[in-house]
Amino acid sequence: MTDPSLTSSLPHFLTSPRPVIFWDFEGTLAIREGRWPGALADVLERRGFTVGRDALAPLLSTGFPWRHPETPHPELSDPEAWWAHMHPIFVRIYREAGVALPLAEAASEEVRASYLSFDRWLVYPDTVPALTALTQAGWRHILLSNHVPELPQIVGAIGLGHFFAEVISSAWAGYEKPHPQIYQLALDRAGWPHTCWMIGDKVREDVLAPEEAGIPGILVRRKDRAAPRSFVHLDDLVPYLLTS
Repeated sequence: MTDPSLTSSLPHFLTSPRPVIFWDFEGTLAIREGRWPGALADVLERRGFTVGRDALAPLLSTGFPWRHPETPHPELSDPEAWWAHMHPIFVRIYREAGVALPLAEAASEEVRASYLSFDRWLVYPDTVPALTALTQAGWRHILLSNHVPELPQIVGAIGLGHFFAEVISSAWAGYEKPHPQIYQLALDRAGWPHTCWMIGDKVREDVLAPEEAGIPGILVRRKDRAAPRSFVHLDDLVPYLLTS
């Protein structure tokens, strides 16, 4: 797996006849228990203050970089800069949930460690079998995800790192899906393969926008009539890719 912090300085020599799959990560291959609401709620719970995940979830609708994909953010490519940018957003979320300012400030400092708690990450049961079968069939895998700077460390800690030739997190890339530039970056890093797919759980980010960039997309984990191809389970996706 290539460390995204190094990829900007690597020569673009990855051209290969091997087909490539660009994978979304969270919600597609694995999930952080409770996602972001869970990470924020866990911090408060450890401090003896209870706010339910359901109460926090609506407060996360703005502020995160992927909520504003039209705006590039190359200035946040450094992990410390990314998390510093998020700190006042976490404070705002806590305050709107009724948390007093001193606790909101202190709790916000702990969200990073909470979200990155590797023991709270769960790999979907069909993920490893699917990646294994496709790797054995000659497919190359690249992660392309709207995510935190530490995505490579998460992927490695949960046992998936060896499957991926590259890990591209939007935090490092400076663009969020569905911004067209992030798909161009992914194709560039992959060496512009003749055959490739984008696979993920979001219609716009993982199907429609990639197709506009020349990458056919497949929706997984749910069905949606807006997606021309979709599979609820990766077990059903694998035969399709192997025979398409």
